[in-house]
Amino acid sequence: MTDMLEILTPRELPQLKYTTDRGTFQLLAPDGFQRRVQDSFAEALRRGLVVLPPGLVVDKPDTYSLAAWQTALRNQGDRGTCFTFAVVAAMEARYRRQYGRVLDLSEQYLFHRCKYSELYGDYATSQVAWEDNSSLWGGQGSGAVVFWLQRFGLPEEVDCPYTSQGQLEALRVATPAAGLLDGKPGMVQENIDALELLEGVVPRTARMRARHRVVKAFALPQGAAPGVIENALLADCEVIVDVLWNPVWNASKNAFDYGGNGGGHCVLIVGYERTARVFLVKNSHNDGQLLRMSYDYFTGQSPSYHYITEVSHPDAPVDAHAPWIGAHTSEIGGAGTLVIRRTTDFRAADPTAPTKLGALYQNGQGRDVNGTLIDGGRGAIFHIAETTARVQPGAATGTRIVVGEQGSWRWCCKCQSLHYAGNTQPTACAAGGAHDSSGSGWYALPYTLSPLGGQPGWAWCRKCQTLFYGRHAGGRCPSDGGRHDGSASSNYIVGWEGAPRNFTGQAGWRWCNKCDALYFGGGGATRCPVGGAHDAQGSGAYYLRHTHPLPWQRFAGALRNLSVGADGAVFGVNSAGAIFRRRGAGWDSLPGALVQVSVGDAANVWGVNAAQQIFRWNGAAWELIPGALTCVAAAADGTVWGVNAAQQIFRRDASSWTLVPGGLVQIAVASASLVFGVASNGQVFRRVGDGWERVGGGLRQVSVAADGSAWGVNSNDEIFRWNGGDWDQINGGLHQVAHRSRERVWGVSADDQIWYVDP
Repeated sequence: MTDMLEILTPRELPQLKYTTDRGTFQLLAPDGFQRRVQDSFAEALRRGLVVLPPGLVVDKPDTYSLAAWQTALRNQGDRGTCFTFAVVAAMEARYRRQYGRVLDLSEQYLFHRCKYSELYGDYATSQVAWEDNSSLWGGQGSGAVVFWLQRFGLPEEVDCPYTSQGQLEALRVATPAAGLLDGKPGMVQENIDALELLEGVVPRTARMRARHRVVKAFALPQGAAPGVIENALLADCEVIVDVLWNPVWNASKNAFDYGGNGGGHCVLIVGYERTARVFLVKNSHNDGQLLRMSYDYFTGQSPSYHYITEVSHPDAPVDAHAPWIGAHTSEIGGAGTLVIRRTTDFRAADPTAPTKLGALYQNGQGRDVNGTLIDGGRGAIFHIAETTARVQPGAATGTRIVVGEQGSWRWCCKCQSLHYAGNTQPTACAAGGAHDSSGSGWYALPYTLSPLGGQPGWAWCRKCQTLFYGRHAGGRCPSDGGRHDGSASSNYIVGWEGAPRNFTGQAGWRWCNKCDALYFGGGGATRCPVGGAHDAQGSGAYYLRHTHPLPWQRFAGALRNLSVGADGAVFGVNSAGAIFRRRGAGWDSLPGALVQVSVGDAANVWGVNAAQQIFRWNGAAWELIPGALTCVAAAADGTVWGVNAAQQIFRRDASSWTLVPGGLVQIAVASASLVFGVASNGQVFRRVGDGWERVGGGLRQVSVAADGSAWGVNSNDEIFRWNGGDWDQINGGLHQVAHRSRERVWGVSADDQIWYVDP
């Protein structure tokens, strides 16, 4: 085997081209590679993820292989994408073992998402014309990626096929705006974006189907001994390794040895032979078989090792942030293109903090866009720089734009049009009098920008409250027979059937070419203010997303925390720690002091006090239970779970607490098989088998009931209900919520007022 290293571009982290008799591959220079490895390991240390693998084995078999669980060997070709192939291969094997599902996940999408999430540390002061986030070039350690995959999902290969360097070059040539992509001065970020966001690189449908995530992953000690790697394999965990790559065949060992200095590479260890001191390695150079690599190959350097122990359910909800990644037609500050390259800073201590999201391109100029996503990914807050000068990532500099959804839109049963019912201004209906919302659902409209696509330019008429298409002359307003008045309106976006979407909505909506209103074409007779019925000739097929407002009622008293059982029993505590039990329309005072209470039913009531002591109500007094928790959750079937101050999770088994893998700050249970929880970053999980499955959303607190329903509130006191695939926002605002069924809900607001809905 002959080896040759050729420097391609003198960048901060130089690219190397590694040529062998098997082909040519781009690799990261050794110094840059080592820095990436060290950064990845430091991140794992910071997050407390460096541990010995589970199932430590002393009496080991001489050979062990996970080859039977592996998908087919693949070839990265002439792109520096090795780490994505190793990580994806580990995920695919885990899906096969955990769910019996054979998946082919997209390396192309993973590489794109990882590189597009990168940003120079000195971005604000750097003179480099690009942001180090193009998947045209390679170089990245696998460690951070494994942990990042807990925050974003992958689609399948069929949704985002892998492209070779030659295919990318053909796309570049066919895209004049892409300009030079070879590291020369003519290359700018806008040119990179023009290529990166082509359908042939990362199709929009891929972002709408990105649902496969890592739930739990760990790092081994850097430079771990072969015995530690053997233990990971015996625990049925393939080992992802970042390693310097210069394999030289050693015939006496029947394996490859390390040939000295080489570029960075990433492979997957899938088995071992102890006596021969050989690891079996899955490589992405399509060697035609698993490689035999000597133990000495890895002990001769200090590689970084990672392994995956849990993945999300294969039918889990789509990554809510994914639709934002891409180019959006924008009217913010005038016509232009808003490019969102990342939605969070994965390297930040707080990944939800504002950061650099992308750029707004207008008239050949780009301005920095900082901000953060809100409402579990449904909305965003953008800060758009006033000039083309670089802005410190996260700085609230420039024009502040809030992008989101507005609820309180309703259907009129007389004229079939959509109107706003969220204020006290009078409405006007073409059928006479005011709009009639009897029998209407509640609808939500995105404004300013929608990551789901759709048609912008719709407006609210301040005279009749009707939604109309504002890019025409103004149609006809039923209030006075003149034009609609959209002078005080936001720019609303209405979904249409030709656009991809990841939520359910109501179809059948149409545009009237006479009055410009949006109306429902699948109902009864329509009425147009121009005269006669609405006319849908020339209309697209539109859809609207439902929301679910509820008739909240005030209940007497003031509480800071409450819980409701499956039998309707309600217990609560106030700001002073005093404990109460509901009786009729009032409250009975109980002895003791607690900060949090949980009710499975009247016979199964638990609580914790300010000292993290645990108590159970016996009907007359509170019994002290050994242990220390910050949150306890009880179900009517006797199931009890809890979490402590260290975010450790415990399940009550008989008379003791059993430690359960994972990390949560709040937990809720309805039965032994219905357990939900919230992590410190707001991610929501539910118990599936012996693991945790992420269910999307971003909440501060969650509640679950025996009928399988789940409710929650976020850090803004907004209320959400789980629909089985996503979180629907509910009208109102609560600081904490509890419920006994999908339609019977209690909660307390930030001012300690008590609210309930009970049909």
